[in-house]
Parts: sequence; C-alpha cells; structure tokens
Amino acid sequence: MASESKSAERNKESDAATRSPYILLVELEGAAVPARHAEYETLCSLMGDSKKPIPSYLFSRLAIDRAPSAYVPELLEAIGSKKSSEKLADEIASGLALYLSSSEAAFHPAAQQFLVEANRREIDVALMTFLKESIARNFVERWSDVCNSARIIPFEPVREKYPRADMLLKTAKSLRRTPRQCVVLAGSASASRAALSAGMRCVVLADGYTAHQDFGGVDAVIEPGADCDVVGILNRIVPAA
Repeated sequence: MASESKSAERNKESDAATRSPYILLVELEGAAVPARHAEYETLCSLMGDSKKPIPSYLFSRLAIDRAPSAYVPELLEAIGSKKSSEKLADEIASGLALYLSSSEAAFHPAAQQFLVEANRREIDVALMTFLKESIARNFVERWSDVCNSARIIPFEPVREKYPRADMLLKTAKSLRRTPRQCVVLAGSASASRAALSAGMRCVVLADGYTAHQDFGGVDAVIEPGADCDVVGILNRIVPAA
C-alpha cells in the first residue's frame, strides 16, 4: 500500500510539472457568459410598472462591474423612483441566478474557444464570480466538456467596481502564480485596468454595453460578434513551454 501511495504521489507531481505555469483568470458573468444583457432585461422587467423606462446608457454607466446592491440605489435615484432598492437588488440577483440555471445561459463563443484552447495547452483556468459559489458551480458542471477542471473563485460583493487590482493579486497569490503568469479574460474597461494595474496580461471580450469603452493597453479586444484568432492571441502572450 505504501508503494502504491508513493507511486500515485509521483504521478501527481509529474502531471503538475507538465502543466503550463500560466493561468487564465476569467470573469464569469462579466465576460465568459453574456449575463449583462440578461441582467438589464431583468431590471427592465422588474421596473415594467415604472413610467420611466431604464435607458441602456444609464445601466452601462451605473451597473457595469457592480453588484445590484451597489448600483440599484443610485439608479433608482437617477430615475426618481421610490421603489425599495434592497428588494429590487435581491430580485435582480435572483433573476441573474435563474438565468444562469436556464438552458439559455451559455459561454460566449470566444470565451469557449479560450477555455478549450487553454485546456489543450494545459493552462489552468479560474472563473471569478460575485454569484454564490453553488450557482456558478452548477453552471460550470453543465459545461463540463468546456471547463471540467476550472476552479471557482467567489468574491464578496463590494460597492465599487470589481474586480479590483488587489482582488486579482490576492487571487494570483492563492493560486501560487505571479502576476506575469496570469492572463485575465475581462469584459469591461474597469476590469481591464485592474488587470493591467496588477501587472497581468489581459484580453477583453466587449459587448453592447462596453464596446464604446477605452481598452488602452490590453493585449487584444474582441468586439461583439467579431471572429477572433484565439490561438494567435495566446501565442503572442503565453510563451511556449
């Protein structure tokens, strides 16, 4: 039994040694899954009885990369609504969780390509989320063929935009990686700036709510609906073993 245990341990160490030292840090609901539009539609549906519709530009300005509990009070004030901000924030969060548990929720095509190519190159993947870990885990399990070994990194909701640079650095440290070994798949300018401030490489998956933002300094920007050369991008920013 002792010899079998030592052999298993050696095999485990050997497998670890052959994997890439790099890691792909992915914003789950911010980039990997087009959940932002689902969140906006949920908000509009919940505010359906309001005489003032929610402009998409206002949602983009206040809600991008912020938890509902952080942006809803400001949004209600901006449109002059007397609705309960706490109740509305909870309902939006519940709607987002419901979306991710539905058959409609799927990986962004480009994100899916990155995850598949990362797996082929033996690059570890960590999915960062502000959702409950169980919700993110259930979604990932439905897509096990794409990200079967991805780690879930749950963040606590904060009032400011996320992820911050310090959150990314803490995540890298917990995963035993240096900042230069991290490639962030981000979905907004604030997330990309956090990655760059942390000394990490960054690829942006823009959507209709963020395509107008300034992504200066990132390694690549993939516009909504555009084809992307995932292999070429990774070849540029992840040195061959």
